[in-house]
Amino acid sequence: MAIVHRTTLSPSKLDLLEVWLPRQEWASGTGSPVLMGSYRFDDPAGEVGLEAHLVETESGLLHVPMTYRAEPLEGAEDHLIGTMEHGVLGQRWAYDGEFDPVWRAAALEAIFTGGHEASLDVQIDGEIVETREPTMTVRGTGSGDVPTNASLHIVRRVGEPINGDHQLLGTWATGSGVLAAARSL
Repeated sequence: MAIVHRTTLSPSKLDLLEVWLPRQEWASGTGSPVLMGSYRFDDPAGEVGLEAHLVETESGLLHVPMTYRAEPLEGAEDHLIGTMEHGVLGQRWAYDGEFDPVWRAAALEAIFTGGHEASLDVQIDGEIVETREPTMTVRGTGSGDVPTNASLHIVRRVGEPINGDHQLLGTWATGSGVLAAARSL
């Protein structure tokens, strides 16, 4: 389950993406992103927020994995999306999930084991008060274990061709598609 807090974020995730996306080679000239859906994975250690956003822009439909950390991720300065103030958790560092080992591990786990998105449990004062309906679902096509050595390719522009032994498939209100693929090395 992914713990979600009823609180404010400043700046918002979309505000961060509006500034960050145009600087990405795969998303140049994007303009204001419109959220089409998002999904979360669980960090088994409970330390890192793992989320991915599907946003519509001038560049098309983009898949943007993000992680949220309480402290900077050492060696990942080039992959920092930005910082934000979370009303409950304090300052958060948001990173491009493609380059965060915790997001990569969660995606590989879902892909190879046939896993899916985490449930969205809203917590207030340590108590779960509701479970939100997801704005999109994902599922892996595998049915085994995660291999010791595996490669992960994340689709950035939804619809781009991708190769892999197994895939992460997403479904949202206006469509569906492949969001990532992995293979054993």
